[in-house]
Amino acid sequence: MTFPFVHQYAVDTPSTSAQALALAPNASDPSISNDTMNAVRALVLEDRLSFASGMWFYKASGPEKIGCTGNSTLVEGLKAETEQGWADYITNCIFTTVTDERKSVWRKTLAAI
Repeated sequence: MTFPFVHQYAVDTPSTSAQALALAPNASDPSISNDTMNAVRALVLEDRLSFASGMWFYKASGPEKIGCTGNSTLVEGLKAETEQGWADYITNCIFTTVTDERKSVWRKTLAAI
C-alpha cells in the first residue's frame, strides 16, 4: 500500500491510531519525511496487522470507508475468479499494474483454494 493508505489503516486500527496521528496528523501533508512515513508503516508491520491489512483495504479503505466493495463490477469479477476480474481489481482498486509475477501468484492462489 502507498503511504496515504498505510496511514489510514494505522489510524483506523485502534491499537495504532493515536501513535499514527501523533506521527502524522495529516497523511496528505507534503512535508512528511520518509522517516516519518516509515515510522507509521512500522506500526502496522507485525504479522497480525500486516495480514489483516488486505481485508481492511478491500472492505474499508478510501474516503467513504467502503474499500473496493462499492464497485459491484469489481466484486463480481473477483467472485467469478476470472483473470479479467482479478485484473480489474488490481488496476482499479489496488491501483497498480498486472505483471507476470503477480499473475503467477494469483493463479497459484486460485489453485490452492
